[in-house]
Amino acid sequence: MKNSLILLFVIIATISASCGKDKKEWDKVKAGNDITEMESFLSNFPKSQYFDSVLLMIESRIYEQSVKSKSRSGTFDEYEKIVTAYPSLNKLTNAVEKTEYLKLEADTIEIHGRLVNDDDQPVSGKAVVGWPINDQGNATLSFENGRIANPRGFSDSTGNFVLRGHRSFILKNNEFILEVNGANIITEEGIPVSIKTDSTNRVIDVGEITVK
Repeated sequence: MKNSLILLFVIIATISASCGKDKKEWDKVKAGNDITEMESFLSNFPKSQYFDSVLLMIESRIYEQSVKSKSRSGTFDEYEKIVTAYPSLNKLTNAVEKTEYLKLEADTIEIHGRLVNDDDQPVSGKAVVGWPINDQGNATLSFENGRIANPRGFSDSTGNFVLRGHRSFILKNNEFILEVNGANIITEEGIPVSIKTDSTNRVIDVGEITVK
């Protein structure tokens, strides 16, 4: 009987120590923003009452990083890995919808830029349109499902603009020109300025463009 009581005491003490340790680590993880520490917690305390909370913290941060990724593959690869590694995320959050959204974003081109005048002041309210370059080196209309898909937008009060369009817009040449209020952006020699990217870039920053 005495030995049984001692064994029971040891088990209770071990459980208490374990629970106290996971609480301590949870407080540390919760106060920080280190994904490595979060992953370590999941590995060390798979039975912890805080397991799902830490898992959701990792999911949230990886999703946020994926949304902001400038790389085509980076938008969903990492997120898909964690959902595959922890299937319970499908019940804890809308992981399926998020994965589909990220895959859609991976095939979306974003063109960022800023319009300024000769005095380096922002130019607002100007229509900006992207034109893909075809195999012959000419600007052409882009179509998607029978509709014109050339991305377009307007410069805001700070001169900034963002154009969004399906990746197919830039064709296989990954090259395009920009048009502002119906006029191409040209060099001093009158040659249209073409912008070339590659198959991995999702976000393209063309910098400042001076308009007359």
